[in-house]
Amino acid sequence: MTTRRGHLVVAAVELVCGVAVAVYFVVLGVTAEGAGRTAVDRAFPFVVAVLALAVLGGMAWRSVRRARSAPSDRGGFPDVQRQRGRQAETPRATPAPPLAPEFTPTPPPALTEKGRAETERVLRVLGEAGVLSAVPDVDAIAEAVADAGEPPTAGSVLGAIGEAGFWHPGFDAEPHLANLAFHDGHVEQFVDTLREQVDDLARLVGDALAVRLEHVEITDDGRHHLRLRLGDDVADLDYAGHVKYLSTVLHVAVARAAYAAGTRLAWLWVDQGVYLAVPATGLAELNAVAPDHERWSWVDEDEPMAAGAL
Repeated sequence: MTTRRGHLVVAAVELVCGVAVAVYFVVLGVTAEGAGRTAVDRAFPFVVAVLALAVLGGMAWRSVRRARSAPSDRGGFPDVQRQRGRQAETPRATPAPPLAPEFTPTPPPALTEKGRAETERVLRVLGEAGVLSAVPDVDAIAEAVADAGEPPTAGSVLGAIGEAGFWHPGFDAEPHLANLAFHDGHVEQFVDTLREQVDDLARLVGDALAVRLEHVEITDDGRHHLRLRLGDDVADLDYAGHVKYLSTVLHVAVARAAYAAGTRLAWLWVDQGVYLAVPATGLAELNAVAPDHERWSWVDEDEPMAAGAL
């Protein structure tokens, strides 16, 4: 059976059903008896008969319309049949394959000759000061330094060592940065974050001062309570911390105790946070390659900062 004939059969069935239901309820309304019947009771069968005829009649009419728009008994629309005949007579040309879009890869950032020479100088100074545990090859970090912009600084070179793996998969920054710690200035400050910061400071000062966290608590109102073992002394730190900004009360406390024990912590602030190290030389050598806005300083000489109090 074709699609058109199928729709016509469905229309006929729907119309017959509509008439049958209507007749049934009309007969029911005429023959119903009962002294207590109201006007609504008498009218109800006739209303149902009209609704049934309207609904099923409408469905039959939609089926007729579908039959008119369906393919003919010959298996397609008349115009399509004529087009198929013409296509059978005239072979179609094979369409040309679509052209692939042109793609020009973006070249990686590159250092200028002057930028490369300055990067080598910064690396040499950081290595001689013991800030870098091992000096990487310039070629391994050149793209990352160039991406940060010239002229290179200690901060951009240290950041480039940490990001060089993006340009050179397999590059391991850890052997070069083992003498450093970096504390992000804009990150959530949880109890575990404070523990990690204490561990970093203890690693940097080494055997010169035993640093151990004996208690840490952050209250709901943002107060930070820390009890630190600093050599033979115990320091209780209580300050207004911030949930997303770095405080330096802990850092200054450890740095001053370490300085008294003969070891001195230095730090370098950059946009993202702070680098900490125990340089083998003074700060004059480190700051010889530092711009005015990015200079190393001794942690013990700075005032502690409670981020929650700002």
